[in-house]
Amino acid sequence: SALAPTANKDLEIRPIQPAEPTLGYRTTAKLSIGTNSSRAQVGLFDWGTRFVGETTRCPSHHQLVNLVARATEEELNRLLRKTPASKESISSLRHLVVRVSPGSGKVMITFVVRQDDRQLLKTLGKGLQRRIPTLASIHVNLNRREGPQVFGRETHLLWGHPDLLDKVGNHWVLLSPESFFQAHHEQAAWIYALARKWAALSSKESALDLYSGVGGIAMSLAEDAGRVIGIEISEAAARDASRNAERNGLRNCTFRAAKAEDIAHAVHSREAPAVVTLNPPRAGASPTVLAQLAQLAPSRMIYVSCNPETLARDLLNLRRLGYVARRVQPVDMFPQTAHVETVALLESR
Repeated sequence: SALAPTANKDLEIRPIQPAEPTLGYRTTAKLSIGTNSSRAQVGLFDWGTRFVGETTRCPSHHQLVNLVARATEEELNRLLRKTPASKESISSLRHLVVRVSPGSGKVMITFVVRQDDRQLLKTLGKGLQRRIPTLASIHVNLNRREGPQVFGRETHLLWGHPDLLDKVGNHWVLLSPESFFQAHHEQAAWIYALARKWAALSSKESALDLYSGVGGIAMSLAEDAGRVIGIEISEAAARDASRNAERNGLRNCTFRAAKAEDIAHAVHSREAPAVVTLNPPRAGASPTVLAQLAQLAPSRMIYVSCNPETLARDLLNLRRLGYVARRVQPVDMFPQTAHVETVALLESR
């Protein structure tokens, strides 16, 4: 086990929380668009290659994701047959990003492009509007840089509503095209509820939510806490989180756009939290971040991790800083894969 080096005799490692559903759960997909000699293809790269394989019927994807992928591929090939010269324009399309709201049944589409061929996108968009009744919006993102990063810096609304309204657990959330959100809604809601339970906040206590994203964990904590502050590096996500708190009537929940390493400047001493929650990326939290969190002296920390190896490293660092892991809860966030999400409760010694 990756957590073996961190285990103390009092550590409780709970059985993994199984997922339901195990198929059709992925509500967000970042698909590639490729062209060969005769046709366009929408899907994922075949392993170890830059060849776009057929992925329009992936069993892990929500049925609306598959519907959009198939419709897009068919519309592109219809354009190719009608106007063979359109191949050059179609080759400027890099990715199709699909986001589904199970709560509303609506779909948001973003085309990531090398160049903004508005005529092609409008023609393609009209075809998709006819074929997908629940389509809420179409966006275009310009990314001329080569590399693994899907999104560029410029995103424009082509048609429809600027945001997608979704519901996770008890809260409504507004999501913009580039917002990060968990792929499995039911498991995300379960984790938010667990974080709230383990935080055990009273109305006289405050909490700090680090790497807060669009505010899922922070809003759950705000149901009990006197005040919750969320820190998120993305200005767009922090804005989304603020709007989400307002939409859900949580006036005790505020968000600030700042780097995790700048906690000391973003949080004043008078705002010292009783509980800290953090949900960092796969790389985990840096020693600087962990040291600053320890200086805030919360009585409890709740660490949500998508990488057991960096979680184990950070739990060791936190033990040196005076925080001991008491409970660990693995969660099957990505059924049919080897990936696991882990929630850890730490208490000050």
